[in-house]
Amino acid sequence: MSGKSESRERGGKRKRRALLPFLLVLLVALVVIFWARGRKDGRRVAGESRAPEESASVSRSAVLYYAGADGETLVPERRAILLHGHGREEFAVRLVLELARAPEAEGSFATLPAGIRVRGVFFDDLGDLYVDFDRASLAEGSWGTSSEILAIRSIVRTLSDSFPEVVRIGFLVDGGGVETLGGHVDAAHPFAASDWR
Repeated sequence: MSGKSESRERGGKRKRRALLPFLLVLLVALVVIFWARGRKDGRRVAGESRAPEESASVSRSAVLYYAGADGETLVPERRAILLHGHGREEFAVRLVLELARAPEAEGSFATLPAGIRVRGVFFDDLGDLYVDFDRASLAEGSWGTSSEILAIRSIVRTLSDSFPEVVRIGFLVDGGGVETLGGHVDAAHPFAASDWR
Protein backbone atom coordinates (compact mmCIF):
# COMPACT_ATOMS: atom_id res chain seq x y z
CA MET A 1 0.00 0.00 0.00
CA SER A 2 2.80 2.35 0.65
CA GLY A 3 3.91 1.96 -3.01
CA LYS A 4 0.48 3.10 -4.21
CA SER A 5 0.52 6.09 -1.84
CA GLU A 6 3.92 7.19 -3.00
CA SER A 7 2.84 6.84 -6.60
CA ARG A 8 -0.27 8.98 -6.01
CA GLU A 9 1.76 11.55 -4.13
CA ARG A 10 4.28 11.84 -6.99
CA GLY A 11 1.45 12.06 -9.52
CA GLY A 12 -0.18 14.89 -7.53
CA LYS A 13 3.12 16.79 -7.34
CA ARG A 14 3.59 16.44 -11.10
CA LYS A 15 0.08 17.78 -11.74
CA ARG A 16 0.71 20.75 -9.45
CA ARG A 17 4.07 21.46 -11.11
CA ALA A 18 2.41 21.33 -14.53
CA LEU A 19 -0.35 23.63 -13.29
CA LEU A 20 2.10 26.22 -11.85
CA PRO A 21 3.37 27.60 -15.23
CA PHE A 22 -0.22 27.82 -16.46
CA LEU A 23 -1.23 29.84 -13.37
CA LEU A 24 1.77 32.17 -13.79
CA VAL A 25 0.89 32.84 -17.44
CA LEU A 26 -2.73 33.48 -16.44
CA LEU A 27 -1.65 35.89 -13.70
CA VAL A 28 0.64 37.85 -16.07
CA ALA A 29 -2.15 38.02 -18.68
CA LEU A 30 -4.61 39.41 -16.10
CA VAL A 31 -2.12 42.04 -14.94
CA VAL A 32 -1.52 43.16 -18.55
CA ILE A 33 -5.26 43.30 -19.28
CA PHE A 34 -6.03 45.42 -16.19
CA TRP A 35 -3.04 47.69 -16.86
CA ALA A 36 -4.12 48.26 -20.47
CA ARG A 37 -7.73 48.90 -19.44
CA GLY A 38 -6.59 51.50 -16.88
CA ARG A 39 -4.50 53.28 -19.54
CA LYS A 40 -7.40 53.26 -22.01
CA ASP A 41 -9.70 54.87 -19.42
CA GLY A 42 -7.16 57.67 -18.97
CA ARG A 43 -6.21 56.67 -15.45
CA ARG A 44 -2.57 56.78 -14.50
CA VAL A 45 -0.90 53.69 -13.13
CA ALA A 46 0.66 54.27 -9.71
CA GLY A 47 4.22 55.53 -10.07
CA GLU A 48 3.83 56.31 -13.77
CA SER A 49 4.95 59.78 -14.79
CA ARG A 50 2.67 61.96 -16.87
CA ALA A 51 3.77 62.60 -20.47
CA PRO A 52 4.17 66.26 -21.57
CA GLU A 53 1.19 66.08 -23.95
CA GLU A 54 -0.98 64.94 -21.06
CA SER A 55 0.07 67.80 -18.78
CA ALA A 56 -2.66 70.04 -17.50
CA SER A 57 -3.33 73.44 -19.02
CA VAL A 58 -2.21 76.49 -17.08
CA SER A 59 -3.38 80.08 -17.22
CA ARG A 60 -0.90 82.94 -17.27
CA SER A 61 -1.77 86.60 -16.93
CA ALA A 62 -0.42 89.15 -19.42
CA VAL A 63 -1.02 92.71 -20.55
CA LEU A 64 -1.78 93.03 -24.26
CA TYR A 65 -1.71 96.32 -26.15
CA TYR A 66 -4.53 97.01 -28.60
CA ALA A 67 -5.26 99.97 -30.86
CA GLY A 68 -7.13 102.83 -29.24
CA ALA A 69 -10.16 104.49 -30.82
CA ASP A 70 -7.98 107.27 -32.25
CA GLY A 71 -5.94 104.75 -34.26
CA GLU A 72 -2.67 106.06 -32.82
CA THR A 73 -2.48 105.08 -29.17
CA LEU A 74 -2.13 101.70 -27.54
CA VAL A 75 -4.64 100.61 -24.90
CA PRO A 76 -3.52 98.00 -22.34
CA GLU A 77 -5.79 95.07 -21.53
CA ARG A 78 -5.02 92.34 -19.00
CA ARG A 79 -5.96 88.83 -20.09
CA ALA A 80 -5.53 85.30 -18.84
CA ILE A 81 -3.74 83.27 -21.51
CA LEU A 82 -4.43 79.52 -21.50
CA LEU A 83 -1.30 77.47 -22.16
CA HIS A 84 -1.06 73.74 -22.77
CA GLY A 85 2.66 73.57 -22.10
CA HIS A 86 4.95 75.64 -19.99
CA GLY A 87 7.46 77.01 -22.48
CA ARG A 88 8.04 80.67 -23.13
CA GLU A 89 7.81 80.04 -26.87
CA GLU A 90 4.22 78.87 -26.57
CA PHE A 91 3.41 81.87 -24.38
CA ALA A 92 4.93 84.32 -26.91
CA VAL A 93 2.99 82.75 -29.81
CA ARG A 94 -0.26 82.94 -27.83
CA LEU A 95 0.35 86.61 -27.01
CA VAL A 96 0.78 87.52 -30.69
CA LEU A 97 -2.32 85.52 -31.67
CA GLU A 98 -4.34 87.28 -28.94
CA LEU A 99 -3.57 90.62 -30.63
CA ALA A 100 -5.69 89.43 -33.57
CA ARG A 101 -8.71 88.76 -31.32
CA ALA A 102 -11.16 91.49 -30.48
CA PRO A 103 -10.32 93.27 -27.23
CA GLU A 104 -12.84 93.25 -24.42
CA ALA A 105 -12.70 97.02 -23.90
CA GLU A 106 -15.13 99.01 -26.03
CA GLY A 107 -13.43 101.44 -28.39
CA SER A 108 -10.27 99.30 -28.72
CA PHE A 109 -9.35 97.31 -31.79
CA ALA A 110 -7.22 94.30 -32.71
CA THR A 111 -3.92 95.30 -34.29
CA LEU A 112 -3.45 92.14 -36.38
CA PRO A 113 -5.68 90.52 -39.03
CA ALA A 114 -8.11 87.92 -37.62
CA GLY A 115 -6.64 85.05 -39.66
CA ILE A 116 -3.00 85.69 -38.74
CA ARG A 117 -0.89 82.57 -38.30
CA VAL A 118 2.39 82.42 -36.39
CA ARG A 119 4.74 79.63 -37.45
CA GLY A 120 6.84 80.02 -34.31
CA VAL A 121 9.00 82.30 -32.20
CA PHE A 122 12.72 82.16 -31.49
CA PHE A 123 14.70 83.59 -28.58
CA ASP A 124 18.44 84.08 -29.03
CA ASP A 125 21.21 84.60 -26.47
CA LEU A 126 21.58 88.32 -27.30
CA GLY A 127 18.11 89.29 -26.05
CA ASP A 128 16.41 89.15 -29.45
CA LEU A 129 13.03 87.56 -30.02
CA TYR A 130 11.90 86.72 -33.56
CA VAL A 131 8.28 86.13 -34.57
CA ASP A 132 7.85 84.00 -37.70
CA PHE A 133 4.60 84.78 -39.55
CA ASP A 134 2.91 82.78 -42.27
CA ARG A 135 3.11 84.82 -45.52
CA ALA A 136 -0.41 84.00 -46.74
CA SER A 137 -1.99 85.12 -43.46
CA LEU A 138 -0.10 88.44 -43.53
CA ALA A 139 -1.42 89.08 -47.06
CA GLU A 140 -5.01 88.72 -45.79
CA GLY A 141 -4.72 91.96 -43.79
CA SER A 142 -5.34 95.38 -45.25
CA TRP A 143 -2.37 97.41 -44.12
CA GLY A 144 -1.98 101.15 -44.19
CA THR A 145 1.09 102.92 -42.86
CA SER A 146 -0.50 103.78 -39.52
CA SER A 147 -2.03 100.33 -39.02
CA GLU A 148 1.31 98.68 -39.77
CA ILE A 149 3.13 100.97 -37.31
CA LEU A 150 0.47 100.33 -34.67
CA ALA A 151 0.71 96.55 -35.23
CA ILE A 152 4.49 96.63 -34.78
CA ARG A 153 4.21 98.80 -31.65
CA SER A 154 1.51 96.50 -30.30
CA ILE A 155 3.59 93.34 -30.80
CA VAL A 156 6.80 94.90 -29.48
CA ARG A 157 5.13 96.38 -26.39
CA THR A 158 3.15 93.23 -25.56
CA LEU A 159 6.14 90.89 -25.94
CA SER A 160 8.68 93.15 -24.23
CA ASP A 161 6.37 93.66 -21.24
CA SER A 162 5.88 89.90 -20.87
CA PHE A 163 9.56 89.09 -21.47
CA PRO A 164 11.65 91.84 -19.80
CA GLU A 165 14.88 90.11 -20.88
CA VAL A 166 14.03 90.79 -24.55
CA VAL A 167 15.88 93.81 -25.94
CA ARG A 168 14.81 93.67 -29.60
CA ILE A 169 11.99 92.03 -31.54
CA GLY A 170 12.38 90.99 -35.15
CA PHE A 171 10.10 89.47 -37.74
CA LEU A 172 10.43 86.58 -40.17
CA VAL A 173 8.03 85.40 -42.83
CA ASP A 174 7.91 81.70 -43.73
CA GLY A 175 11.20 81.21 -41.90
CA GLY A 176 13.15 83.85 -43.83
CA GLY A 177 14.03 87.51 -43.59
CA VAL A 178 11.39 90.10 -44.45
CA GLU A 179 11.59 93.66 -45.76
CA THR A 180 8.19 94.70 -44.39
CA LEU A 181 5.07 93.21 -42.80
CA GLY A 182 2.50 95.24 -44.72
CA GLY A 183 4.44 97.15 -47.33
CA HIS A 184 5.10 100.45 -45.51
CA VAL A 185 7.55 99.99 -42.60
CA ASP A 186 11.08 98.63 -42.96
CA ALA A 187 11.16 95.40 -40.92
CA ALA A 188 14.48 94.04 -42.20
CA HIS A 189 16.11 94.53 -38.78
CA PRO A 190 14.83 93.87 -35.25
CA PHE A 191 13.04 96.72 -33.46
CA ALA A 192 14.51 97.94 -30.16
CA ALA A 193 11.88 97.43 -27.48
CA SER A 194 12.69 100.79 -25.87
CA ASP A 195 12.12 102.70 -29.17
CA TRP A 196 8.72 101.17 -30.02
CA ARG A 197 6.80 101.56 -26.79
